Amino acid sequence: MLDSRTVALPLGFAVADVLDARDAGAPVEMLEQIVRMSTASSVYFAVPSLEQPRRGGRISALSSVLGSLLNVKPILTIDQGAICALEKPRSFARAQARLVALAVRDARADQGPGAPGRHALWRR
Repeated sequence: MLDSRTVALPLGFAVADVLDARDAGAPVEMLEQIVRMSTASSVYFAVPSLEQPRRGGRISALSSVLGSLLNVKPILTIDQGAICALEKPRSFARAQARLVALAVRDARADQGPGAPGRHALWRR
């Protein structure tokens, strides 16, 4: 069983990558490497309203009211399987811009010097 400690989309990509690599004849060691790499993915998201996290018991009523008054739209991430606040921008437009910046930063870090491209491990 594979627990990516995130949500479905990164896990789906990992499964698709493993199946593509298997179908291309990659050795088991390479399939295992793809699985290990999938657990290093990050997930960032924002919610337009703090009402849903309050109702779900993720934040207190006081935090929800104060956050709403200040127009806080937290950027959330998954850490060890739990939802955690990463940053607290004060508008949804700022949260969206910061989400894009985080995605670009992570993509550039993944494509840094010597970083393999997608499937580079098994397409040699």
